[in-house]
Amino acid sequence: MAKLNFRKSVKLGNSGVRLNLSKRGVGMSTGVKGLRVGVGPSGARARASLPGTGLYMEKRMGASKRKATSKPSVDHPSNEAILNDYQAIVQDLQSYHKESVTPINWHEVIQNSPFAGEIGPRERQKRAELNDYQPNFFVRLFRLEGMKRKSLEQEIQRAMEEDKKAYENWLAEKELGEGVLQGDRATLEKLIQTKSTFYRNQAMAREIVVGIEERNGKMVGHVSIYALLDEEFPEFELSLTKTGKLSEKKLTKTKYYELLSNHVCSVTIRVMRELFDLTPVDELIINVYKKELDTAVGREKEMVILTLNVTRREVEPIHFAMIQPFDMISNLENHRMTFRKTKGFAEVEGLM
Repeated sequence: MAKLNFRKSVKLGNSGVRLNLSKRGVGMSTGVKGLRVGVGPSGARARASLPGTGLYMEKRMGASKRKATSKPSVDHPSNEAILNDYQAIVQDLQSYHKESVTPINWHEVIQNSPFAGEIGPRERQKRAELNDYQPNFFVRLFRLEGMKRKSLEQEIQRAMEEDKKAYENWLAEKELGEGVLQGDRATLEKLIQTKSTFYRNQAMAREIVVGIEERNGKMVGHVSIYALLDEEFPEFELSLTKTGKLSEKKLTKTKYYELLSNHVCSVTIRVMRELFDLTPVDELIINVYKKELDTAVGREKEMVILTLNVTRREVEPIHFAMIQPFDMISNLENHRMTFRKTKGFAEVEGLM
């Protein structure tokens, strides 16, 4: 997956002003195509570009010796709005576990044809309307009966096309479901790629790899989650002073690692939920990796920071909207995780 840096741009109404939240802090920008003026942690800047060429000129604007430089004209949003947007982004990082895909019962999909016989439900309804049609007084008066019947016949043709499309969609889903229930790897891979949300969501992890095998008569999923890098998380927090000004300060180590741990556990739970909802796997073996500096060799490596061996039966009773992700993982029986409030995750032994 492509690398995702912590940067969130939120459009504020129809003013053309955008609030930019990044790892370094908060900024704002405004302008038209080819010219933008921005204010951020590093000061004010202006960029002029030639659309379609990739060529641009950027100038940083600050106080000059002559004190003649004018400030960029930016319609600032309220400090409260900026704070609310920041808090929403931070909350999103820790809330992936609250949602999942709609569960699919593949046995029902295979058995429940959209209709039986040659006539579909939409066509049947429209034919009944045509058969029951009785022109009223005004239709007879203005001799519109033929036009009305022709319109109903056209509706029948459209209904037939809709029924045909619905049946073809069901055949495709039926074929997919048969492959899923048979444990066909190519089918399961297609299912995850097309119906899971975590497969395409780059804000959840650098990469998520899923493999499924049959073990002792059961379908077992193997998952590798490569967590976001430390630098892809905000290191600052925002608050409002008593006078309504925006205050920005560095997160304490405790708060930073609390955010990181909840994010990692929230993503892990989301992936677990979607795989149980989409596929007939009975058990999941999950390894979460984080890129850390190995002081023994002086370079970074992928370390396992969390492992989880969980069955469908264990998590079925859980109300995921009510949980704290870190606490839930900690309470599951078959997990490995070493976490310190001021140092974060430590390496653990991986699961096979």
